Amino acid sequence: MKSKLPSNINRYLNDLRPENIELVKIIIDYILESNPEFDCDIKWNQITFTLNQNWHHWIMAISESKKGITLSFHKGALIKDPRKILKGTGSHLRNIKYQYREQIDPDYLKRLIKSAVDKQTDL
Repeated sequence: MKSKLPSNINRYLNDLRPENIELVKIIIDYILESNPEFDCDIKWNQITFTLNQNWHHWIMAISESKKGITLSFHKGALIKDPRKILKGTGSHLRNIKYQYREQIDPDYLKRLIKSAVDKQTDL
């Protein structure tokens, strides 16, 4: 992991299944590469990212699932996703499930993150 994270994030990572820790760290790095200004904290039992400490309008979160990890976008229904990799049927939340590093397309993920930032306070 390239980025230094708060100690509570590192404690959270230590509680994940070993096979998921590296995957979460890789995704965190891509998130912070896309915007180093992100605030990061444990909210709602997941690693959550926002800007300007605006937790009401959080942008995305990472959590562990039964078969890997889930990257959730708070306003995911508003994000431009031509590949249609975002899943979910709720009115706002959309997510991507990852099991392996090879499933991550860094450039496309960064496009989704940029779009999520643009939609942070919409709705």
